[in-house]
Amino acid sequence: MTQIKDYIMSVITVCLLCGGIIHLTKNFKGAAYLIKILCGILMAITIFTPITRLKWNELSGYLDRMEADAQITAAEGYESFCQNRNDGIQAKVEAYILDKASCYGCELHVQVELSEEDPPIPVSVLIQGAISPYQKTQLSDVIATELGIPKEMQEWNGVN
Repeated sequence: MTQIKDYIMSVITVCLLCGGIIHLTKNFKGAAYLIKILCGILMAITIFTPITRLKWNELSGYLDRMEADAQITAAEGYESFCQNRNDGIQAKVEAYILDKASCYGCELHVQVELSEEDPPIPVSVLIQGAISPYQKTQLSDVIATELGIPKEMQEWNGVN
């Protein structure tokens, strides 16, 4: 960063210096033309010399490292997005089941498992708590029809 700052400062300094010299010599007709040419050459040297000193192999390696870092960051971001999405889906499905259970007068603990596909879908559920066989049948039907979790993938603990 300091190299860029130094470069910009040197270009600005040479521009101001050349501008001042040209302004001071504008009354000298023959010399003014020669001074303008010399100032132009000095400005060109100041601007282009650092560019010619760049080590393009190092710049290429730097850009490659930046691209690799960007790919890693993008992968981590996507992984974080997927995890947050999966957690959200799981929480919403569990909340939906708990809401339906409360309609039947049940207080349960629900744990939903999601598939590995993208996007994930609920594939199984573990339900714990005191629930009557009638309530279990009703809630099991809701889970199977509305959430697509088959009855054989529903594990019930604590059924009276």
